[in-house]
Amino acid sequence: MSATTERRHRWADRQASAGPLSGNIPERIHRALVEHIERGRPCGHFVTAVLDNDLREAIGRADDENIVALPLIVSWLYNRAPGQCWGSPEKRQAWQAAGGLCGEGS
Repeated sequence: MSATTERRHRWADRQASAGPLSGNIPERIHRALVEHIERGRPCGHFVTAVLDNDLREAIGRADDENIVALPLIVSWLYNRAPGQCWGSPEKRQAWQAAGGLCGEGS
């Protein structure tokens, strides 16, 4: 099994066994986070600020729904997302360049 396939399986297993932590995260935000993790897809400004661990920018870009969900979004990332995919602009950019867990980047 390749390293990429193994990472995808660990991610899928973690999602299946973790329960409904994402229940109060807006669906469009949850979908953007999953696409970033799985395929390294770029996100909108709010999600990018969250992934970059830029609280000031995230709060400035949040709409009414996301400002309430922000602690849940960060908790979801902390508990579910691979540490290599978020936490600084450099980590996010490297993750996106690599194509996420699927490894389909440039």
